[in-house]
Amino acid sequence: MKLQAGSFIQKFASRFRHQRIALKSIQLIGAFVLMWDPVPNADLMGYKIYYGIASRNYTHKIDVGKVTKYEFKTLPLDTTLYFAVTAYDSAGNESPYSAEITIEWVPPESPVPESAPGESSLEIIYNFPNPFYVGAENTHIRYFLTEASPVSIRIYDINHKLVKIIIDGAFRAPGEHVNDTWDGKNAADETVGNGVYICQVMAKEKTQHFKIAALR
Repeated sequence: MKLQAGSFIQKFASRFRHQRIALKSIQLIGAFVLMWDPVPNADLMGYKIYYGIASRNYTHKIDVGKVTKYEFKTLPLDTTLYFAVTAYDSAGNESPYSAEITIEWVPPESPVPESAPGESSLEIIYNFPNPFYVGAENTHIRYFLTEASPVSIRIYDINHKLVKIIIDGAFRAPGEHVNDTWDGKNAADETVGNGVYICQVMAKEKTQHFKIAALR
């Protein structure tokens, strides 16, 4: 049975009003994945992704069918992009836009060369999920050590002001690490505002930085 446009949009609007679309930037493979929860509707025909360089002014559209995730590998570099998703039925009725998210697409860093004796090398690092929803989840900081090393992780705001120290000189064994997390709070245990933050990971002489998007 076909849904009337009004009921379709109302139902989808209710579904999407609190929709959390998780965007993940995986620098290791030079891509990020846009993901969303499926809309439970018998007449659902698919989803459309909208994005552009201005909020709610989307210049690109992708019909992805019934999948609930889409991988981007090529986008304008060093540009803030705004994304939203809609759902549509077999009659062409389309839901309102989902909650909007933003990301600044930065190319993945070059692989780190092998360490000389006595050095500790950090492999390409990132966090997941990214963006993350402060108060609802923590974001995990992933890094790889080629040898045992003390590690320090600090969060800064875009003005380079220290927000929080996650760990300070904690000893870590060689291998992959994903258990260090940030809960989106500052050193005073206050929830930070929406925005982009800089994560600094240090291991001996090696230091890397990457961006974390926090949403509320």
